[in-house]
Amino acid sequence: MNAPSSHLADDAKSRAQLIAELAACRRRNAELESLGLEVQALFDTLPDFVYFKDRERRFVRVSRQFCQLFERDIDEILGKRDEDLFPAEVAQETIRDDLRVIESGEPVIGKIEGSDAIGWVLTSKVPWLDSRGNIIGLLGVSRDISEQRHGEIRLRESEQRFRAFYEAAFEGVGISEQGTIIDVNERFGQLVGYSRDELIGMRVFDLVAPPDRELVATNIRNGYNEPYEHRLLCRDGSLVEIEVCGRAIQYLGRNCRITAIHDISGHKRAERDRRDFEAQLRQAQKLESLGVLAGGIAHDFNNLLMGMMGNAELALAHLPARESGANYVREILKAVRRAADLTRQMLAYSGRGKLVVEALDLNALIHDLHSLLSSAIPRKVSLRLVLAPNLPLLIGDATQLRQIVLNLVTNAAEAIGAHSGRVAVHTAVCPAEQLPSGHDLDGTRAHVLLEVSDTGCGMDAVTLAKVFDPFFTTKFAGRGLGLAAVQGIVRAHNGAVQIESTLEEGTAFRLWFPSAPREEAMALQEVEPERAAWRGQGVILLADDEETVREVAADALDWMGFSVLTARDGAEALEIFRNHDEIACVLLDLNMPVMDGIEAFEEMHKLRPQVPVVLSSGYCEQDSEDPERRKGVAGFIQKPYELAALKSTLRSVLQD
Repeated sequence: MNAPSSHLADDAKSRAQLIAELAACRRRNAELESLGLEVQALFDTLPDFVYFKDRERRFVRVSRQFCQLFERDIDEILGKRDEDLFPAEVAQETIRDDLRVIESGEPVIGKIEGSDAIGWVLTSKVPWLDSRGNIIGLLGVSRDISEQRHGEIRLRESEQRFRAFYEAAFEGVGISEQGTIIDVNERFGQLVGYSRDELIGMRVFDLVAPPDRELVATNIRNGYNEPYEHRLLCRDGSLVEIEVCGRAIQYLGRNCRITAIHDISGHKRAERDRRDFEAQLRQAQKLESLGVLAGGIAHDFNNLLMGMMGNAELALAHLPARESGANYVREILKAVRRAADLTRQMLAYSGRGKLVVEALDLNALIHDLHSLLSSAIPRKVSLRLVLAPNLPLLIGDATQLRQIVLNLVTNAAEAIGAHSGRVAVHTAVCPAEQLPSGHDLDGTRAHVLLEVSDTGCGMDAVTLAKVFDPFFTTKFAGRGLGLAAVQGIVRAHNGAVQIESTLEEGTAFRLWFPSAPREEAMALQEVEPERAAWRGQGVILLADDEETVREVAADALDWMGFSVLTARDGAEALEIFRNHDEIACVLLDLNMPVMDGIEAFEEMHKLRPQVPVVLSSGYCEQDSEDPERRKGVAGFIQKPYELAALKSTLRSVLQD
């Protein structure tokens, strides 16, 4: 009977234990659930994304931020794997990391995962262990770095764009910190001749020309942001003119200054060339205007001298040689010839002087002048001749070239003054390739160089700018055309003149003249044999608007044996020419009213081309008229002409 009671007691005890265990389980479950809620609440309050995965890589717990990041409900995530939720290229990467953590227990720390489409996270994963230390999954913690990553990408792209612009800029660009260069572009290095590596670490002021350093320092110190100019000191010691503009910037988190550098050397050079050209143009225009004035005065003066010279010569021709009055007439002729020389100087200055050209040896001309030059300079001044042997001949007017040498040597001696000094006359051959630039010289032939230098007082820039002005002088007034005439003579010889002068050191005048072609020189050296005494005959038509010239020329022609018809202008001369078939020769002035000499010649040539026509003018032949219109003219004679010159010209055109 006891056995059943015992069994009942045991059953009751077992039920009580079960109930107690069940209660304990419920309490533990409640505690676990409470703990889970607390853990979940903790997960949900963390700014990072927290999740657990089991060994099958299924999500078993995730934080609210995780769901929000991927915009999914928690039910859509729990029990799923990465390949169920994310793009394949993202899932493959996370699967490899998960397997490494679950299978080896090796953690993954600080790895970037994700894509632009779903976002980017910085993830760390560690093994999830049970109470016995077995790996039952993994714990992951991620942080949303999408904005940071996008910012980094934008920053990187911005830096790439900056670097691209920086290196591709046509300007030099440099960045400095407290006066030390920390970065430059390639163009900067090209400007100064250093590599980028050499420039980084250099002091800014090492690259600034010393005279400009104070300006640059002041502008940097004052934070001056406007463009200004200074010069850079290059590696080879040369200077480059630049325009710079700098300002303060933040560069790589540092307080720096960026400076853009524009090379303006070419612009400055062009500007200087333009100013020089404008100055030369103004000088040329001034000289041209004065030349026209001088030429006009000389032309009119020559007409007056023509009357004086002609009448004086006719008077001498009619006076006995020993007549007392003949000496006075000879003195008058001397004065007239000196006046004619003055008009030739004026024409030389205007570049319209008559050149009596011949083949000349410049060395021989200077040797012939040596005694005269030596007597014309003070005793304390020595004259040194340095004449190159075998100097080529030049085609020129010996009288005018003598005038140049005398003028330059006496000027040089006067520049030395009462002190001891030296004047040197030097000749040389200048090959075509060595001719100075900036002058209108024939670059196809060699030139003869004449240099006159002294050890005198020299000239400053203001004086140099005026030396070729007519009547300009640093000495007493009334010295004539001076160097202006020298320049005119040189121009008339197709040459060029250049001056170098330094105060208290001296001056050098260099003149270049084209050498003569051998054939031309030989032709000019041929001497025409003397002809027998000659007397004119026949009728000559004389046309000139100046009554004095008409009268004296008519008397001279009559004295030579001609019959003379006269006209006051070209139209009257043409009318007389039409009505007188007996006219043997015509002497026409170029500048006449109504119809000038060339127009009259053209009409006469159409009527009777066999009749020789001689033109006369106060200007030289080469500047008197268009050469094409002078074709067929038998001769030319420049006023004031002496009777012998007129006789020689008429004999030449009537006998040839």
